[in-house]
Amino acid sequence: MASSRQNTGKTTTKAGTASKSKTPTKKATTAKKQSTSASAKKKRVGQRSSRQEKSQSSRLWLMYPTRLITKPIIWQLGRKFDMVTNVRQASVTGEIGIVCLELEGNRTQIDEAIKWLERQGIRVEPVEINVLDA
Repeated sequence: MASSRQNTGKTTTKAGTASKSKTPTKKATTAKKQSTSASAKKKRVGQRSSRQEKSQSSRLWLMYPTRLITKPIIWQLGRKFDMVTNVRQASVTGEIGIVCLELEGNRTQIDEAIKWLERQGIRVEPVEINVLDA
């Protein structure tokens, strides 16, 4: 008998001594995937933190006319300008929509987003008093 393979990942030689198999075990493969995943995660987190350093936050009141109440304007805004949108407060009826929206992005993006909202027919005003944090 030349050798026999066992479930332990070791090979038994003719002399009866055990030697390590050259094929990687499931445990070794899993450990390698986890370390690769951890380094990729660290890289993504580093990219986020550098992007957040440049970003600013702005809170706005949006007043929607009746024709735009059912349109996904905030979703479009986030996609079009690649920024974070956060609805802080909203009141929507069949006639008007009022939304307190927080925008997070660089200053240029925020300014362009405000112009775009106004072109859509939405009245935009800055939040002067932070009612939600009081």
